[in-house]
Amino acid sequence: MNYGDIMNELGGRGHIGKVLDEVNRREHAKGHPMLSALVVQKDTGRPGDGFWSLVAELFPSVGRQGFWEAECERIWAFDWNAS
Repeated sequence: MNYGDIMNELGGRGHIGKVLDEVNRREHAKGHPMLSALVVQKDTGRPGDGFWSLVAELFPSVGRQGFWEAECERIWAFDWNAS
């Protein structure tokens, strides 16, 4: 899904980043994948700057190369029923 697809559902422009950051922080604290990896920019098909800023904060030693793809794979492989 892209940011535009969910923006109005979450209160419009300016709020989506805050909501996604909060979801990511809560999931990260539980050892879960960053769910917002599934939300991408419509024109690029990749996450936006806010995603990468939070990645740098939560995973300071991780580079961008391959992280997003690996995080998407973690989401699909994660056992959400056991968490």
